[in-house]
Amino acid sequence: MEKKITILYVEDDFAIQKKLLSELEYHADHVIVRDNGLQGLEVIQEDSQEVDLIITDIKMARMDGIEMAKEIRKLDKDIPIIFTTAHNHSNMLIESIKTEASAYILKPIDLDILENTILKIIANIKNKFIAEEHLQSLANNSQFQGFELNLSKKLIDENILYIKTDEEGLITHVSKEFCNKYRLGRSEIIGVIYHQLWSNHTDAKIIKNLKDAFLNKTEWNGDLQHTILGGGEDESPHNFYVNSFIKPIVRRGKLKEYEIIQKDITLKKTIDDLSEEQSKELMAKQLSSIQSKFRSALDRIGIDVQKLSKDYSRNIVDVNYIDNLKSNTMESISTINEMLYESAESLEKM
Repeated sequence: MEKKITILYVEDDFAIQKKLLSELEYHADHVIVRDNGLQGLEVIQEDSQEVDLIITDIKMARMDGIEMAKEIRKLDKDIPIIFTTAHNHSNMLIESIKTEASAYILKPIDLDILENTILKIIANIKNKFIAEEHLQSLANNSQFQGFELNLSKKLIDENILYIKTDEEGLITHVSKEFCNKYRLGRSEIIGVIYHQLWSNHTDAKIIKNLKDAFLNKTEWNGDLQHTILGGGEDESPHNFYVNSFIKPIVRRGKLKEYEIIQKDITLKKTIDDLSEEQSKELMAKQLSSIQSKFRSALDRIGIDVQKLSKDYSRNIVDVNYIDNLKSNTMESISTINEMLYESAESLEKM
């Protein structure tokens, strides 16, 4: 069954609403339009499962986009949110990061950037939907004998931090994405007791609750601090944070294994733990990096334009140079667009 996509679009400027609506309708099966944050929140309060993606302005009457997002996060931690705004203030960026925004797009909105952002988010939503359907079928099918659909297996392997352990917590399988995160091969992880991955700095109460869940064969969901064991160029271990969902798999009344799905929340945790001053410093560094990339791409365009201007004043027409200029300019523009999307992806991870 294919996942149907519903977008909630919240924007108080009716001219912008009209301009973007056709673009959103092209990518979604259904678009819900609301005029302010309060109306948008009401849609989620009625049924958060109905909406797959939220695109919202920030500055709006009654309730702004960030306040709406904060309230939505109390109901749904995972729904992707794209902020659109004409303002580029560091405080606003920090607040959007704290809501775990997927992207932050400045107005006037570049439709190519918006489209690329939407397409990547929708692809992730559909991949996750297929993977979750498959995992659910494993949990519900008592006749399951180890058969896995190749497509579902590939999606799980490449997109999800996924682990299987035996009934004692010994790791028997990990996804490729999990190996990439730990910078270790499967052979180096399989056979390790799952709790050996937990950091010594993890709260003792969380560790106790998790061990009790294993002991009592019950589901568990919470945040864990993990330790990357080393490997590759960086041999020194370091910590990162995941939100973990652990499900015992019972077949014919007997516990067979545990399935564990994790979401990396390291950047969000880092932002939450920073003081306001430290948060501003981090954002300043990120903005400086973005400005540097912009400057480099624009400088390349400027050099070509200056040469073209000089040649034109001398009545020199070089067709090959014109073609190269066009190619270089398009490449620079592409670099800028990619950089903007990379910054949106980094916000998503936060």
